[in-house]
Amino acid sequence: MVYDLFHVVAKYGRQVIDWVRVDEANRLRGDKPARRVVKTSRWLLLRNRENVPPDHVVRLVDLLAANRALLTVYLLKDDLKQL
Repeated sequence: MVYDLFHVVAKYGRQVIDWVRVDEANRLRGDKPARRVVKTSRWLLLRNRENVPPDHVVRLVDLLAANRALLTVYLLKDDLKQL
């Protein structure tokens, strides 16, 4: 069995990042604006930091600053690439 970096990171994104994002959205059921921000952030979280469009960088920084769980999985994604 062979594992390549692309597929490992893609699976991490599909499973771990999506699960944490959905859990955080469910946790924020009472705060509709915050929940909407988390729910609509899927593709933003799956992008590499260097590929985030300039007009979305502030949105990504605000999202990660406001949500520790999403920050953790986003940073772990970068660390996974370094292995």
